[in-house]
Amino acid sequence: MKKILLSISFILILAAFANAQSFKIYYKGTTNEITDTIRIDSLLNSADLYQKVKCENVTLKNISGAVVKTRCVRTVISEVVGSENNFCFGSGCYGTSVNTSPLLQSPDIAAGAIDNSFVGDYTPTDNEGSTIITYCFYDNANPSDDVCFTVKYTATYTMGIHDLAKAKGSISNAYPNPAGSNVFVKYQMSDDSQNGKIILHDMLGKVVKEIALNDKQGTSKIDVSDINEGVYFYTYLIDNKAVSTKKLIVSSK
Repeated sequence: MKKILLSISFILILAAFANAQSFKIYYKGTTNEITDTIRIDSLLNSADLYQKVKCENVTLKNISGAVVKTRCVRTVISEVVGSENNFCFGSGCYGTSVNTSPLLQSPDIAAGAIDNSFVGDYTPTDNEGSTIITYCFYDNANPSDDVCFTVKYTATYTMGIHDLAKAKGSISNAYPNPAGSNVFVKYQMSDDSQNGKIILHDMLGKVVKEIALNDKQGTSKIDVSDINEGVYFYTYLIDNKAVSTKKLIVSSK
């Protein structure tokens, strides 16, 4: 009978360890755990479509007694069409094609230590509305040992300048898309516009090409043979005001 009781006790102890949580998460330097959806509302300047809405100041604490290799996984619950999001954790930042932080870039968190490397980036690119994303941190050796929180990103653009810029011209979707060596876009601008240009930038906002437009309307041919494969955005500016931002995929040559 004693052996049976000891066996049951041992099993219960193992189960308790198996179900023990290794993490707690806090927000904005507080000691209160995140228990509800974080709401981030931003009023953005429509003249700058590269702006990001950020979820920062998230503290992940290892409350276990051992070093934990911690990974982060992103799950998009709902999103505004045309928007983009990425996240940073450990030593890397990841776009829409990577939902789980790679093992080598994910941090080892010592027992009792904290990690502040997480940043959630949301880029509306001229699309108003709310996007909801859940982020979970877990022990790589035990994925069921995790902790999660949800962020609701809401973007609203200022009026006036935005509407004025849109009234001055328009630009088509790029074709072909995905593009191999060259891509074409049709554009037009009003007679009272002074100048126009197209700026091509990557997912992190780095400008990779800038094309000046010399006519009031026409078709612009853009050479993309010298840039890496991936997802890019092109923004049409008239008189240095953003009119529209659209997505472009550069594929293998």
